Amino acid sequence: MCSRLENTRSPHRGPSCCQFCLETEPSQQPRTGLHSGTGAGDDDDDDDDDDEHLHGLMICLVVGTKLFRDAAGLEQHHVEQHHVEHPGCTKPVSRAIKTNQDLLPETPWTNIFYDDFWGTLLTHSGSHKSYRPLCTLSFRLNYAVGGLEPWGYHAVNVALHGAVTVLFTSLARLLLGGGPWGLLAGLLFASHPVHTEAVAGVVGRADEGAALFFLLSLLCYVRHCGLRGRAGPWRLAAWLLSSLACAACSMLWKELGVTVLAVAALYDVCVFHRLKLRQTILLLYKRSTSAGVLRGGHFQHDRGETSGNALLKRNALKP
Repeated sequence: MCSRLENTRSPHRGPSCCQFCLETEPSQQPRTGLHSGTGAGDDDDDDDDDDEHLHGLMICLVVGTKLFRDAAGLEQHHVEQHHVEHPGCTKPVSRAIKTNQDLLPETPWTNIFYDDFWGTLLTHSGSHKSYRPLCTLSFRLNYAVGGLEPWGYHAVNVALHGAVTVLFTSLARLLLGGGPWGLLAGLLFASHPVHTEAVAGVVGRADEGAALFFLLSLLCYVRHCGLRGRAGPWRLAAWLLSSLACAACSMLWKELGVTVLAVAALYDVCVFHRLKLRQTILLLYKRSTSAGVLRGGHFQHDRGETSGNALLKRNALKP
């Protein structure tokens, strides 16, 4: 029994729980007005937190889209000036869009699943082997709507950056809690100049799309972890499958999307279960040792049976 046991116990806990246990597990406290006198106040606080979170998302969205909308326009001006000064130059945007046969309406749209990012057949010796069919499909839709007009391609890139900013801010709020830290992280992500190439450059859309589904996959997995022990198996399976589906989409936008699986595993171990690196290594070592002992036992058992069978055969051959 806990040494800090007090006389007053909660009617919603077992007899072995003390006030110290209740203080260290605030997530299990009753939050409704039927069980607590402050339930209505907690509901008001939740509404205030939701409003604050929504306002933070809108601020990050406006900042991100406004800054990179201007950057996209400046990038287009530089590209046009570059083509005027160097008319024979072939930049990546030319291979990905202007000379990519997969964007043309007469080309079957299923070809994007057999070609690389630049429109070359994957089995061809000159293929770049960069498999990004969802990004190529977005370029094809852009071409179908506005042809080679640059504003449509830049508008989609800026919109994707806004969506990624909203998802990142939501994830930051889950990891950092309420208060200004989640908003500060979202604003830093929305305005950081490292995103300039990915947003302002048309071919950088692959990074934007991969990041979008990367964060969706991670958020679905966070929800899956949070519902463990509190939801049915079908609901847990639905969130897990949603996470895997978004991870697959992230990989189909860009190959680096596969790293979301490792990030989700790290979240499960280090954040959700709160295991430190040393504890994780010890746990893996103990499991590997146990598996080795079991394999050794089976080996010794099989070896004993083999030796016994050989002895019986030798005895049977004796006159």
